[in-house]
Amino acid sequence: MALPQDWSHIDWRQSVIVLPEITEGIASLPLNADQFPKYGRAYYMMAVRQDEKPVVYYNAKEVGTGGQFVSQFVFWHEIGHFKLGHVHASLKDGDHSDGPGVFDAKTTGNKEVDADLFAYRHWMNTKTLYGAKVIDATVTYLQDLAKNGDQGDKDHPSPSQRAQLLASSLKSHTSYVRLHNDNNTPGEYVLGFLVGAFKMTKESATSAMKEAEKKGWVDIWSATGFGFGMGFFEAYERVKFISEDAPKKGHKSLRIEVKLL
Repeated sequence: MALPQDWSHIDWRQSVIVLPEITEGIASLPLNADQFPKYGRAYYMMAVRQDEKPVVYYNAKEVGTGGQFVSQFVFWHEIGHFKLGHVHASLKDGDHSDGPGVFDAKTTGNKEVDADLFAYRHWMNTKTLYGAKVIDATVTYLQDLAKNGDQGDKDHPSPSQRAQLLASSLKSHTSYVRLHNDNNTPGEYVLGFLVGAFKMTKESATSAMKEAEKKGWVDIWSATGFGFGMGFFEAYERVKFISEDAPKKGHKSLRIEVKLL
């Protein structure tokens, strides 16, 4: 039985996203486009002061268009405008403007870049894969904007410049692989993936295994090229493969993980 109308074009995804009401003492409120039409989408989020209080306004129908990770980066970018003292104007009076800094932080001279770096530090300080994925997704999003001809504006550097800064920061972020000694996994298996997956020499791998036996764990640092020749996500994929492969080989107690500083 045919439907009376063709509904194949309808997007059934959630159309309205509601953010937390308070984050870091800053309110988040949906933007009333009828009340403030001149602001439009405003990159679907913006930091302003309303009645002398900091508010991140967002377009509830557009806030998720960049994807979960990108939207969360943008949100903390807006929080950064407050924490770095960029905003003191009210919504009715204007846009971002200079104000007293909250943190004694190094600045680049561009408020948008500084807010990007604030968001970067927030997510990387979580020391989690999730935080790194937020940055990685934002880099891809900015690169796509650049490919589509976005050149930035008088306040925002070009998306390609912003992407390059975030990408280089992520690549140089200190990270390492930690191998735990479980007194059970055969040494030949461990030696095999240290030499094969992490490009260690047999001698350095053997030395690392002995260190793990003494103190219960060992961190694999620059001796493997990790953090230099190997990026965070590449290392994560290798660790993931080993973690999934070990139980299949009967080594269920093996513990190896990627960590961020």
